[in-house]
Amino acid sequence: MTIVGIFLLALALAADSFAASIAKGARIYRPTIRQAVVISGVFAAVQIAMPFIGWRAGVAARPVIEQWDHWIAFAILLGVGGKLIYDGIRSRGDIYARNALTFSALLLSAIATSIDALVVGFGFGFLNVSILVALVTIGIVTFVVSFGGVYLGRLVGRHFGDYVEVGAGLILIIIGTKILVDHLEL
Repeated sequence: MTIVGIFLLALALAADSFAASIAKGARIYRPTIRQAVVISGVFAAVQIAMPFIGWRAGVAARPVIEQWDHWIAFAILLGVGGKLIYDGIRSRGDIYARNALTFSALLLSAIATSIDALVVGFGFGFLNVSILVALVTIGIVTFVVSFGGVYLGRLVGRHFGDYVEVGAGLILIIIGTKILVDHLEL
């Protein structure tokens, strides 16, 4: 796999983190650089960890995970997306009152948006790819797009408030549904 292929793969894997970071940024009245770094750092760290775990788990677990990864990703993204929609609808304008930076909320979002990276890690074992180059590229791309997403969420959130959360929730549900449909070949 070429560096261009790895970069494009990293962009695809980072798309979910970007959507989730927009929602996080929308929930912070004025995100600081430190908050953006924390959010981006958590997303990037999990995006690095998941393919590494997949790569290390190896061929033995691959058939089991491949049979269920799409269902796991769908269920988690549906749950997180549904929660974002619910929070966006019921908040009635208090979008900045909720804390988007709790560790559990950030970690759950990061894991939910990184399930596909676990499966990608399995594939790395069968490709001619440097795992270190792939992980560093995935981490950097995820960090950069998530950092930008926090500030984009702030700008969009200021004008559209809770609707950003509803939109991000819908995006996560659509991504989960796409993962499920692609794997089921419907």
